[in-house]
Amino acid sequence: MLPLRSLLHALAVERSAGDLDIPITEVCYDSRQALPGALFVALRGSYTDGHRYLEDARRQGAVAALVEEWSDALDDYPAAVQVVDTRAALARVAAAFFQNPSNDLGVIGVTGTDGKSTTTFLIDAMLRAAGYHTGLVGTVAVRVGDRVVEHDTRQTTPESLDLQRLLANMRREGVQWAVLEATSHGLAMHRLDCCAFDLAVVTNITHEHLDFHGTIEAYRRAKARLLEFVAQRDDLRPYPRGVVLNACDEGARSIAAYAGSAPVIWFGVHAS
Repeated sequence: MLPLRSLLHALAVERSAGDLDIPITEVCYDSRQALPGALFVALRGSYTDGHRYLEDARRQGAVAALVEEWSDALDDYPAAVQVVDTRAALARVAAAFFQNPSNDLGVIGVTGTDGKSTTTFLIDAMLRAAGYHTGLVGTVAVRVGDRVVEHDTRQTTPESLDLQRLLANMRREGVQWAVLEATSHGLAMHRLDCCAFDLAVVTNITHEHLDFHGTIEAYRRAKARLLEFVAQRDDLRPYPRGVVLNACDEGARSIAAYAGSAPVIWFGVHAS
């Protein structure tokens, strides 16, 4: 349980009302999962809009709402907060609520148009063979230590709240390394924000998912966010830092500069 105010310290708040010190017992973005004492975060998606369910969440027991659009539905909430982007805000709120679990894990992110799942599994298998206790989040499976977790197969990269919850469970169960499959959708939609990535792997970047990203430049830019996370990592973390890129892929080469000062390791099928 944390006061709402402590979850908002990293947010650019546009407007607020009510008791910002109200205790928050849970965070949710699905009104059906709202519990007494919850903070409900209204997300806009492709098929629905969480702002439509503010009243439902309140009836379920939510005591605070985080929104992009102010409305009369907030009148019954003991506390309400408005921000520009609730998806970006949710990542920060979730990390704060679970007390930044990735800070206590080594974190590896794998992205690319092809080969993410295979590469993620291979890295996880190598770490386990080396004696490390690992966690895995990907298309095929989600695992916390030795325990396989049920997951929404529609999303390779879970919503930020669900991901932070998984990382918190990994920390609690003594996981040393978390290996995360990082999709361009997940990166663009802030699901991986506030994860302390130590290592990033880019398999390749080809002309895919342009229905979502619009242009190949936007697609590459989404992938590059993973490199930026590594570049911005706290140097005091006790884990190796680096970026692994496919030298034979023009798309991967095009985002290398986003690694900043992080060491870059190149791989490919040609010696040169």
